[in-house]
Amino acid sequence: MKNKTSKFLAVIIFSVLLLAGSAFSQDKQNSKNPEERANKLTEKLSKTVDLSSEQQTKIRQLYLDHFAKMQAIRESGKDKPELKQNFREQRTELRKGIKDILTKEQSDKLKQKMKNRKCRCGHNKRHH
Repeated sequence: MKNKTSKFLAVIIFSVLLLAGSAFSQDKQNSKNPEERANKLTEKLSKTVDLSSEQQTKIRQLYLDHFAKMQAIRESGKDKPELKQNFREQRTELRKGIKDILTKEQSDKLKQKMKNRKCRCGHNKRHH
């Protein structure tokens, strides 16, 4: 009987630790303000396609505008299907805005990077 209780207690403790860890992780991800997120994404894109300082400024502003629009959509109180559609439209608008700022070479490089990423993700999903 004591052994069963010990196992049960161990499972409970493990579950609590697991849930606490995932909650902390989500809080950490969501704690970044729009400015930090825009800076991080701009820096990441800059490393990928070698953005000029002018492009970095434009793209950073594009991300800030995007995050503001997404927040407004979240707070609009729309139903889930409509929210999804609005989010999809905003992501499409963001991608178009980024594409308009990039040169053809940068755009091609980004497309290739995205294609490689999709291949890796799809490859991993099939073999796990």
